[in-house]
Amino acid sequence: MEDADSKLLDGQANADDGNRNFDRHSLMTHRVTALGEIILRKDNYGAVLRGSTFYDDVYHRSNDNDSPGTVNKDGDHNEFTSDAKKYSGGRSRFLDAYVFADFELPARQRLGVKAGRHVVAWGEGLFYPGVNGVQGPVNVVNSGQPGIEVKDIMLPVGQVSANWEVNPDFGLSAYAQYEWKGNELNPVGSFLSTSDVTGPGRQFMILGPGFNAAYAGTNDPRDSGQYGIRAMYRPTLSTELGFFHVRYHDRNPGGVTIAPDFQSYEIEYIEDIKLTGMSFSTSVGDTQVGGEWSYRTGAPVMLAGNQLTTGSGQQMQLSFIRAFGDMPWASSTTIMGEVVHVRADDVDKIGNNDDFTFKTATSWQTKTSTAYTLQGVLSYPGIFPGWDLNVPINWAHVVDGNTPLKGTISAGEGDKRMSVGATFKYLGNLELNTTYTAYLYSADPSRNRMLADRDYLTISAKYSF
Repeated sequence: MEDADSKLLDGQANADDGNRNFDRHSLMTHRVTALGEIILRKDNYGAVLRGSTFYDDVYHRSNDNDSPGTVNKDGDHNEFTSDAKKYSGGRSRFLDAYVFADFELPARQRLGVKAGRHVVAWGEGLFYPGVNGVQGPVNVVNSGQPGIEVKDIMLPVGQVSANWEVNPDFGLSAYAQYEWKGNELNPVGSFLSTSDVTGPGRQFMILGPGFNAAYAGTNDPRDSGQYGIRAMYRPTLSTELGFFHVRYHDRNPGGVTIAPDFQSYEIEYIEDIKLTGMSFSTSVGDTQVGGEWSYRTGAPVMLAGNQLTTGSGQQMQLSFIRAFGDMPWASSTTIMGEVVHVRADDVDKIGNNDDFTFKTATSWQTKTSTAYTLQGVLSYPGIFPGWDLNVPINWAHVVDGNTPLKGTISAGEGDKRMSVGATFKYLGNLELNTTYTAYLYSADPSRNRMLADRDYLTISAKYSF
């Protein structure tokens, strides 16, 4: 919706392809998507199979890149990579595929078991991932697309999970995963990509004019060693407390390692991270309130000098949901919000280097970071015969800091984003949506503010049956 900002192009040879590939007013997506599922059940046993397919015409055309000297790919500089065509341009696959069983036990106890590829998500994270953000991968490509189901954003992994309701007020849950999958990042050169060296389609890192370090592979974590256990307690009918401990391998790349001869680089993931925490949800009058605190050790942290190590830190988040009835401006209004605070406490030294809070001309990290998101949804049922209208308004703001503990707050201090949309729904099946998303901040790569020039408008239609 606007011209590329020179601050995001000049000196950004390894982070500019997504910007250069789309001129102002260019189509950034033009896709058709289908999601289907089959649920089979007999008595207390069953099976679920879910799959999706999509095709996006934009990624099968030439793009607008006019800078062959800074494009991080071989071949024509104005063509997308084969991986971009796959992950953003179209593919078909199975998602969930699991069997389940539910058992009635003595003394009014219940036990539910699942085995296969499915999603497990704990905690009270509303807009910002907490423990649920480390329990499985997400499809970052789809999360920015209009009309996509939540269950097609949360990706399943192979695991066995169980929920044991000991009594109506106390329960235990656990899972053990036998498969690791990382987050599906935006492919290099796609509209919202901000890295040309880590997403699908990476080929080389530009170190200087005519001097490139080739992508030499990814050090993926092992499949084993990931599990979690949780206890849930309800002291009152409206209050629930959770206590959990999980061990996981990071879903996002921790960093890159350049070979001593500068001829190649590898992408690194961190294994064996431990997270312990607690959550709560309750009602305060007519407002639903939830919160979560967690402490993690062995998490990836970047030191000054671009050195990757591990460290420990905390995360605290608080959310609310409040629904209002008939108001002068709408038949009903729902307001939701969440604030999150992330703090790095300590790091493991590399030699004498333990500097994880630093400021240079090209990067900046702080010990803490705080952000919040607000959402309001105005509802107008029966605005036309058979039609309902919802108007969602979203605002997100990183108040301070640029935390070295990545994964929750994805941008740096001063990042402000707003979206306004309208969704018309006909007889509960057909949905027509339009949404405008704006990035309301100045571009600053050193503060991880990389999307300042990528406002966009989406229009979508969805039919469910």
